[in-house]
Amino acid sequence: MIDNDSTPVNPSLTDPVCTRLAQMNRRQILKAGAATLGATTSMTSSAANKGSDSSFLSFNEASVNQGADLKLAKGFTYKPIISFGDPLKPGMEAFDPLKLSEEEQKNRFGGSADFTHFFQDKKDKNKGILCVNNEFPEFAQNPEPEERELAAFHSVGCSVIALQKNSQGEWQVDLNSTLNKRITPTTKAVITGPAAGNKRLVSSASADGIQSAGTFGNCAGGFTPWGTYLTCEENVQTYFSGDVKSHPEAANLKRFGFKGKPHFFSKCDKRFDLQSDAQSPLHFGWVVEIDPYSPDEPIRKHSMLGKAKHECAEMTIDKHGHAVVYTSDDQTFEYIYKFVSKEKYREGNRQHNLKLLEDGTLYVAKFFEDGSMKWLPMVYGQGALTEKNGFKSQGDVLLDTRSAADLLGATPMDRPEDISISPKTGKVYFLMTGNRARNDQRLNVANKVVRGSGHIIELSADHHSDSAKWDFLVICGQDLADDTNSKFHKNTTFPGRFVYPDNGTFSPDGEFWVCSDGYGFPGFSDGFWHCEIEGQRGLTRRLATAPKGAELTGPCFTEDGRNLFMAVQHPASFPNGSFPDFNHLKARSGVVLISKV
Repeated sequence: MIDNDSTPVNPSLTDPVCTRLAQMNRRQILKAGAATLGATTSMTSSAANKGSDSSFLSFNEASVNQGADLKLAKGFTYKPIISFGDPLKPGMEAFDPLKLSEEEQKNRFGGSADFTHFFQDKKDKNKGILCVNNEFPEFAQNPEPEERELAAFHSVGCSVIALQKNSQGEWQVDLNSTLNKRITPTTKAVITGPAAGNKRLVSSASADGIQSAGTFGNCAGGFTPWGTYLTCEENVQTYFSGDVKSHPEAANLKRFGFKGKPHFFSKCDKRFDLQSDAQSPLHFGWVVEIDPYSPDEPIRKHSMLGKAKHECAEMTIDKHGHAVVYTSDDQTFEYIYKFVSKEKYREGNRQHNLKLLEDGTLYVAKFFEDGSMKWLPMVYGQGALTEKNGFKSQGDVLLDTRSAADLLGATPMDRPEDISISPKTGKVYFLMTGNRARNDQRLNVANKVVRGSGHIIELSADHHSDSAKWDFLVICGQDLADDTNSKFHKNTTFPGRFVYPDNGTFSPDGEFWVCSDGYGFPGFSDGFWHCEIEGQRGLTRRLATAPKGAELTGPCFTEDGRNLFMAVQHPASFPNGSFPDFNHLKARSGVVLISKV
């Protein structure tokens, strides 16, 4: 969602030392870095999914005109699966906005649905678990202000929902499942990896710097081949109230974009008052692993993947068997990261695999004009990451990931959001949502448009190597009519163009699809597009148009490719009926299932 992600906080844009490091040429970087590892090929953790989504590829484009409802290309239909406030436990009443309390919300679907992933049961294909991010608070209408805020406090985090097919073969929520769970700002958590136990993480709520609690600001994410869900904490800085300038972590908070403006979270929990619990902010901004099959286990915050405004965590297993996770930092002039595990993935050994994200090497991306790029290792004691620059351990490097990346001279990007990996080729696709602050003096080789409205970068498939080749797949230009600075296939129609590419996904047979986050962009409506990566490369076609005021997020195909889960976030309300109920209720975010008629 577009918010203060568009406000840059990267000092390397003006700091002379960081600027000099950022301008190091390719020869210097290669000389300073480790030797390039052998070429690999890989397969994404979803590549084993078989099936065809050919029915999704045949359509005439949807209308760009918005209304109260989700609009689809002719021949497609949708069914609401679950919406904000819907029950997750048996015996609960239907959603009533006037009655939604704190305790009720703990057992109801969260607000502002974003990333989704569906774990289909391996033994019974009529069952599965749907995991959904609940990005930011969604309010009901409880007449008691305090109760209304407490309910909104618990509306964020994630929702884990068991689904089953009914007698008509349609997916629906299984309210009787013990796997249904809400994960909120108070859910038990632990911190893993090099930062775990760091004295900077010791707080009134964490005596050891390991025990933690809760997650929020959950935007996109990923999943693992051992059946866990990865959710990413993005805009956590907006939830903390208090004085930033006098804070003991002032430099860290400033680099992360903390303002300390009043927020109702500080009334719900003292952890969100910067003066009451000074170190609490460092407990958020991580990639979090959730085991949907073990609802009583604490969620795990993996410090090894760095602290940033993570948008996603796209995972693959490389040819050598290492777990590789690509992550992005969703703010203007921030960076793209890659993690490679120390240990190797072991098929069928879930307990071993659950430790893979706790140890390895984190890298940050630097792009070069010759179409190559370099992954720069973020290792304590190497290069600029020393005590001289304020780092006392690898834990400090990860707690100050952004500052460490500044010093290494990584390439500042145009709001890197989602990352997708092709199940056919292994190529990686980085979605840049745009950068209205990009001017002539701030252009670089991978971000070439002044006030750009987004682009997609394609990376070669050598996941284990510390270098790769890259190219542009799509460049959105400055606006929809910008042919000078844009790059779409010549046959792309005006409705087929998008701006601010946000979420991406691949169908099981390797077709690429893109959602946009251009809410409020003049002359534009958010939607969902098919994007060709072979043949008519860069040809994009609109399958869906979001309800007015909404964006579409978290697209996820079922294993057979015949159905598509899609979140509809922040739809507008209409006097004559609003999404998804179209009755007296105000509009609600939620998840739908799109199918071919």
